Amino acid sequence: MKGKVLFLVFSFLLMAGCGSGYEGLIEDTTGYVEDEILAGSDKGLDVRENSSICVWDDGRYIGVEMIGEDAPSGDYLFDMSNDGYDRITGSDKDDLMEREPDYCEQFGEEI
Repeated sequence: MKGKVLFLVFSFLLMAGCGSGYEGLIEDTTGYVEDEILAGSDKGLDVRENSSICVWDDGRYIGVEMIGEDAPSGDYLFDMSNDGYDRITGSDKDDLMEREPDYCEQFGEEI
């Protein structure tokens, strides 16, 4: 019995510590949006807490849509395959948005 309880506690702690697996990518991208795209216009705005974020193709693509009440409107979709933030627009953006994302969160919480 004691072994089962320890196993359950360990399993819960392991699952809680894993997160989405995209934590670093999301933090880096929201920081980029805050520092490079919204620089000066919305100083101090926490992008992650004011947006919907989705990730596709194991982190190759990431999208940030600003939806918070205090946030400026806008959506940003990036291709991360070249070790940078290559912005995706037009029909390429539309095509990607039609695909099922690997992970999504809204206001910092997984959905």
